[in-house]
Parts: sequence; C-alpha cells; structure tokens
Amino acid sequence: PASTYILQYKVDAQTAKTDFVDAGAVTVPALAPQNPVDIMLTDGQSGEQVTLAGYTLAINGAEQAVGVSEPLRPGDLLTLRLFWRADTEVSEDYHAFVHLVDQRRQSLVSFDKIPGQESARPRFWDRFYAEADSYELRIPAHATGGLYTPVVGFYDADEMDRFMFTRTDGVVADAVDLAPVKVVAASALRPQQSAEVTYGNFGQLVGYDVARTATQLSAGDNLTVTVYYRGLLPAA
Repeated sequence: PASTYILQYKVDAQTAKTDFVDAGAVTVPALAPQNPVDIMLTDGQSGEQVTLAGYTLAINGAEQAVGVSEPLRPGDLLTLRLFWRADTEVSEDYHAFVHLVDQRRQSLVSFDKIPGQESARPRFWDRFYAEADSYELRIPAHATGGLYTPVVGFYDADEMDRFMFTRTDGVVADAVDLAPVKVVAASALRPQQSAEVTYGNFGQLVGYDVARTATQLSAGDNLTVTVYYRGLLPAA
C-alpha cells in the first residue's frame, strides 16, 4: 500500500544480539492512473465491489489524449488500457467488457475477457494497487463515420449479471461510458480535380468538381462547383 515505511536491521550472530536499528525511510507513492474515472461498481448478489480507476487510449500503438484523439479509420487498432481496483474481497474471476457503440447504442466491435494479467486476475486484486487491463478493438472495414463511445462493464459470466453503479444524474447503470472517439469512414467519392490546401491545423481542401450546362458559359448559365474537405481534428 502507498505509505512511508521504516527499513530496519539487526545483528543476530552467535556472539552478539542487538535490537532492530532504523536504517532509513522508504516512501511508496500512490499510483494515479491517467485519465481518472473512479467509478465503483457493485455486484447486486454478493455486494462485492470494484472500481474503474482510470484508463489510457492508443491508436495503432500511439498514445492519444483522451477526448481529443486522432480520428480512427477502418482497419485501425484502438487499444484501451483500463485500471481496476478491488474495494472488497473478490471471490471469483469476474469478466469485463469493452463495447464500442454508435449514437444508437449499437455495438460496432467488442471485447470480453477475464480482466488483468494471468497472475493478477480479479481474485488477487486489492484496494491499494490499480491493475492494468488492455483491450484491443480493430475498427471493421464496414464502419460508418461518426462518433463512437467506448462502454466498459464488469459481470458474472455464470449468471450474466452485471455490476451496477449510480451515475451523477442519479440513474443506476450497468456500464461506464468513456470519452467518445471519432471514426472516419473510407469515402467512395473522388473529386474530379485534386487539391491540397490546408487551413491551419483543422481542415484540408482535397479537391473539387465542376459541372456546367454548356461548354462556353454565357450570362444566365449555371456553373456548379462541389468542393471536398477533410477534417484534421476530432469532432468536439
């Protein structure tokens, strides 16, 4: 546990015995997971409790700032690293899940498993140390563009009962919503004329189409110009 510990020693030989002597102090800092969440989930049957302490997010192995991450594209690998604590004794190896859902709460891709490393499964957790737990989600080729929310939960795999928690608005829920990520779908549209004009760090003109009603334009003729833009920042 995080605290300050005193290191002591003593001599205990055949010819002499001494009391313990203080050699110095050692401070073990508390681990503070990045992007803290600190939501406690409770099993309604046993009363056992675990806390989702925090998480990190990476795209294709590159760490991202939560809430302002780079947009994902089909084929990209989204890695969520969760940090769990046990607030009570945990009697069995429960399961956890991460579902990436759209704005209609339909799952695009999901991953369920026993959380933690083989030597650090839920039965071995405690309230002092946050155990790391990674989930890799590959964005499928058929993904449509939009905002998707990583949803995290904890459950009894035998009974299929989820742990519950009370949201800040008072609603009892069985899954935790993390910060949304943006998926940009592969576009089938191709501009007739290419262009590469970048506007600051937020957008880019990638091309345009020109449609006219006649080869030689005269007063009153219609000229339609369609421009194609690409956003460089995630949606707010």
